[in-house]
Amino acid sequence: MAIDTEIVQEILYRYHRLGLCEEAVKLAWYLLKLKPRVLPISQRDVESSIQLYHKYSVKGIPPRDTIHLATMLNNGIRKIIAADKRFGEVITEVERIDPKEIT
Repeated sequence: MAIDTEIVQEILYRYHRLGLCEEAVKLAWYLLKLKPRVLPISQRDVESSIQLYHKYSVKGIPPRDTIHLATMLNNGIRKIIAADKRFGEVITEVERIDPKEIT
């Protein structure tokens, strides 16, 4: 299992905006207890993300998704666990695994 650094940032940011700072910290630590490989965001990932955003922005894909996608592709990761059906349908470079299907 792998995540990029932006996943943790998104968790902290979202819960911070909701005023749930303690929950943000707990969830972030819980995620790290799963021992994922934490991928950094490299310059190559940022450059790839810009290209992917140019391709997908017209289809409604936000830049956060393209940074995740770029990091995945640059690290040879082709499957993503995501509730967002745009992965696998609109974004065709990866295969989406619905979290409901994981036991």
